[in-house]
Amino acid sequence: MICILHGYLLEGSGSNLWTRNVVRALCRAGETVQLVCQENHPEEYDFIAEAVLHQPNGSAQALFRREVSYPGKCILHQPVLGDTLPVYVKDRYEEFEHAIPMVEMSDPAIEDYLTRNVRVVTDVVRHQGVTAVHANHAVLMSVVAWRVFAGTGVPYAIMPHGSAIEYAVKPDPRMFQYASEALANAKRIFSIGEEMHRRIRDVFVGVTNLRGKLVDMPLGVDTDVFRPFEHEKRPTAIEAFSLQVKDRPRAKSPEDQLPDADVEKRLFAVDWAKEKTIAFVGRLIESKGPQLLFEAFPEIRKKMPDSRLLIVGHGPLRPELEKMGDQERILFTGYLSHDLLRYLLPCADVSVFPSVLAEAGPLVFMESLAAGCLPLGTNFGGMAAHIDSLHGVLPDVIISTMKLNPDPKSLAADIATKVPTALKMAESSKALLREAAVERYEWKNVARMLAEELRAMGR
Repeated sequence: MICILHGYLLEGSGSNLWTRNVVRALCRAGETVQLVCQENHPEEYDFIAEAVLHQPNGSAQALFRREVSYPGKCILHQPVLGDTLPVYVKDRYEEFEHAIPMVEMSDPAIEDYLTRNVRVVTDVVRHQGVTAVHANHAVLMSVVAWRVFAGTGVPYAIMPHGSAIEYAVKPDPRMFQYASEALANAKRIFSIGEEMHRRIRDVFVGVTNLRGKLVDMPLGVDTDVFRPFEHEKRPTAIEAFSLQVKDRPRAKSPEDQLPDADVEKRLFAVDWAKEKTIAFVGRLIESKGPQLLFEAFPEIRKKMPDSRLLIVGHGPLRPELEKMGDQERILFTGYLSHDLLRYLLPCADVSVFPSVLAEAGPLVFMESLAAGCLPLGTNFGGMAAHIDSLHGVLPDVIISTMKLNPDPKSLAADIATKVPTALKMAESSKALLREAAVERYEWKNVARMLAEELRAMGR
């Protein structure tokens, strides 16, 4: 049986999104998955059959038990951590008063976090017949897996993600030591593409047999959720969006991970039949590069006067961005969960991901493909690998347009040049983009590979 360790929520992007999609795909494939995470609303996920709250004293409280419509099922275990949650980048988390960058935490606070999780995971491993454990991130759940292995002998794999390496392992010697020892004792190290392979090799040069443990694990997309639709159906999609969002809590500040209060009104004001729409989806921080898209937008409008920006996300950079551009042509939505984004992303003609920091590759790149929205991204790191993997699947003219110059001094100018070209070819490219997503990035293929690797470890 598989156990997955994820120190955060199921809602959101990055490793949260990876976890919920992989677990759902495993359930569809008939697997029973023990999931240890901090999701506060497990009842909202239809693949979760049971949810259990684990107290520090060892007692466990069953939150619910139900039938699910999948061949397999997920049993969620939530360790009670108190009010402190170690994170990589400062953010707001529901029910955690102190979401603190782990590099700012004291040694005793880190040890308390590890102890609480180790106690729960050890109990799950021993009583649920777990044969292999998968841990997300180089720290800190990797350390939990390592300590559980030391006590039970159950092997584990680690999937490092860029955020933990860049914001915890590199700046903090404690985190580097934790990660190095956990990786040294792992049976497998799953890596999302060559860029992450390189980063792991460069950072952890002292880990014995590192190269021999590395296994490529691609990202994925749920092509049942993200799918294109005809241009004339965009107003219908916005109607569906408004029904979905109607009774949701709304953001009161740029940091809130919620939709804006008047997002429906703004979207209804768009002339979807006439306007060319450009989407940015991601955290509103400088490393993601939204400011470069704003810098380029006046030049884009000179070439494409009917163009409009859709800015989907939350973060501290939003107030500054709101001062940069013509707000008549720039529409902020706030953060949108995937059950909302599925309606909006196919309404965009082009998506732009102008990161200035090399990443493993945003999952929303694949979602854009699946939705028939032509994605452009900075041509380095994992993004470059994702785009290059489409050679032979997409025409060269589309692939060259997708690639944005990674030189920070040239990136905004390249956005201004290539976005109008992308807008002109967007409608005729939809079917090709969709085919590429289905062929290369289905989550069911990722889940099958993960299950096979974990089963092999447990033998």
